[in-house]
Amino acid sequence: MNALSSATAAATDTPAWHGCIFNGDWVPGRGGSLPIHEPATGALLHEVGKADLADVAAAIAQAKQAQRGWARWTWNPSRRAPSTPA
Repeated sequence: MNALSSATAAATDTPAWHGCIFNGDWVPGRGGSLPIHEPATGALLHEVGKADLADVAAAIAQAKQAQRGWARWTWNPSRRAPSTPA
C-alpha cells in the first residue's frame, strides 16, 4: 500500500462512512452498503452507506421544511451574512 492509499484508508476508515449524512448527522443507511472500487485495478477501496427510498423521502421532507425558513431570509450585498427575517 502506498502513502496515498494509506492516507485514503485512514480517512475513510471511520464508522461515519458506513452511513449516510442526514440532517447534519451521520446515520445508518437503510439500503445497506455500496462498494467503491479503484477504476484502474478494480480493487475494493471501501464500502459506504447507501440510502433506501425511505431515507431519501425523509431527506426530501427535511429539505422542504428547511427551505421554508431560508425563503424568508433576504440578501443584502453590503453585509457578509443574510439579514434575519423580520
